[in-house]
Amino acid sequence: MSSVAQASLVRMRKDLHDTIKELGHEPVMWENIDQFGGIHGQSSVQVCLDMVEQSDIYFLIIHNQAGSFLSGATRTITHMEFLKAVEKNKLIKIFVEELTNQAYFAHARHIINDFIKSYNEKYNNSPTDQEILSELTAQSRKKKAPQALKETDPYVWILLYKIVQQDETYVHQFSTGVSVDWKLVFSDLLYQGVSLVPSKAKIKEDAETSASLSVFADVFYDLMPMLRIAGIKSEARFFTKILQAFSGGKILRNEGGYVSLPIGEFKSCTAICIFEHNQDTFAPAFPPVGDVSDAPKLYHISDDWSYVVQTYKNDAGTELVFYSEEKNMFYLTKRVGEYIVSCHFPAPNWNNEQFKTHHDWVSYGIMSQGANEILFDFLEFVLGGI
Repeated sequence: MSSVAQASLVRMRKDLHDTIKELGHEPVMWENIDQFGGIHGQSSVQVCLDMVEQSDIYFLIIHNQAGSFLSGATRTITHMEFLKAVEKNKLIKIFVEELTNQAYFAHARHIINDFIKSYNEKYNNSPTDQEILSELTAQSRKKKAPQALKETDPYVWILLYKIVQQDETYVHQFSTGVSVDWKLVFSDLLYQGVSLVPSKAKIKEDAETSASLSVFADVFYDLMPMLRIAGIKSEARFFTKILQAFSGGKILRNEGGYVSLPIGEFKSCTAICIFEHNQDTFAPAFPPVGDVSDAPKLYHISDDWSYVVQTYKNDAGTELVFYSEEKNMFYLTKRVGEYIVSCHFPAPNWNNEQFKTHHDWVSYGIMSQGANEILFDFLEFVLGGI
């Protein structure tokens, strides 16, 4: 970056800082070292991320430098800050220097997309960010590479790809040497805030309802194990209601202990099968509900390939998750006494290698989505009480 561009960027950040302060708010940026040095026992990275979490609005200004690289998370600190802002649903405003923005859409984006496509065709898997970064670095060193690629830290393209293509976050363009009217930006933010005022009463009502449900859940968890259940009046309707309540969502991986990143997704539950162990066999305890392409079979205790048998023999007694590449399906299973519960969640765009790599995050992701964990606990209470 030229000294002129550097000075312009510094001035732009200072103007933003001063405007926020003039409007009566508390701006935080890394240049103010005193704001980052007074928290004992925390790394500077954690302090930066805590500042993002405590803020209402996150501003990110991008030129041709990516910032400090965090080897433990294989990302820059700036990228980690952005991810934290996304994770915490912060209001995000991103400004990208005009020539950098144009170079991304004209050159870098195509390099990344072409590399990902060829990598998928060759390895049936997606490349890591480090592999994409290596490709970008190699392309920028070619003699005929556009000047913008040569002068820009390759990680900037990774960051823009994540922001624009994966997170679909809108970016504003600015030119060095041209002042941004920050008061106009805040005027727009004020308008957005005013549009939310009518929702204030509804937000308060939802918070009170959530608190009431939390109290009920505590009592429910204490009382359910004390009940003895004679049976289920309408088995099909009962299990279908539970099936319809299971949620799909994103599988997240904690990155370096700082933020959670999406690594894939799964769809809402499509089937529930419950088997009962009797002597050496496992047979359906109730008619299956949902979209079951093959009717449940009888399994023998020696069928170690079976998810049902593996779950029954699981010493830990915890939920297990299996994956079928043939059916593109996750199977969340658990043993409850002599019963085996199996919930089916479609898993598009996964493969065996991805599942092996992220197995623990898949299990955690399914259970933590929506009310899935509570619903699974409820199933366990009911079957345990019969």
